[in-house]
Amino acid sequence: MLAYSSRLKSFYRSDFIGKRFLSMMLVGCLSLSATACVTTTDGDQMKTDIEALKAQQDAMQETIKKRESVMAEMIAQARKENTLLRESIAEAQETLRKNNAAQGIDLQQMRDELNRLRGQAEELDFRLAKMEQDMTLFKEDVELRLEGATQSITLPENATELLKLGTKTLADGKARDARKICEAFISRHPEDARVDEAIYCVGESYYTEAQYVSAIYEYQKIIKKFYDTSKRVPDAALRIGQSFKKINKCPSSKPFFELVISEHKRSDAAKVAKQELDKGCP
Repeated sequence: MLAYSSRLKSFYRSDFIGKRFLSMMLVGCLSLSATACVTTTDGDQMKTDIEALKAQQDAMQETIKKRESVMAEMIAQARKENTLLRESIAEAQETLRKNNAAQGIDLQQMRDELNRLRGQAEELDFRLAKMEQDMTLFKEDVELRLEGATQSITLPENATELLKLGTKTLADGKARDARKICEAFISRHPEDARVDEAIYCVGESYYTEAQYVSAIYEYQKIIKKFYDTSKRVPDAALRIGQSFKKINKCPSSKPFFELVISEHKRSDAAKVAKQELDKGCP
């Protein structure tokens, strides 16, 4: 009966389709001899399997809807905060423009406050972009699951084999699968000395998919947590700079290119960083 379940899993998307298929099968049975048709017991078991699969799918869709709703609310709130912050910046700029010294306004204090607000706005923009990318990736994952396009991957228990599988999968151009494998390595082996390699793999998977904000988040983990120990630091810093350029924040890329050149001048990443700096910003 499990064979029936496996073959028909993607076919039974709704009660209508399931009932229609059972009706067609019944008609077919009437036109065949009794020995060529499934038994009543087999039919009941098949119906039970179908109903179980439908229940599993309904539960998964309900969970997906709830998660999507939460993510949508977070994005809406971030956009609202962004709008309010932009209004505050506009007010500060207007006050500074008027230069109303008669009211005893401390212009330097106003400039400092304006710079602080601009910094907050840039950080909020970045956070909003990250949430929107997460939402996009989540929806894509859901669509792949519902279409039955995702395949379960048998993950090795051995840490070395698991990391090797992740890097090979990434090299084979399967960014999404590679990300899941490398994330599994990080989750299973958080104290392993090669966690930085797994994090870099996750970052590269995002970079390959042009999800540059998410990539920056991953590369930053290497610089923050493993600056003194990881050989991936220059590569991560280079990628952060390149990612900033990709999202049209070229000025933000310069410090990272300079970091690679000054602190890791003998690395291959330093050569690329110099080329990126020589190109300048548009």
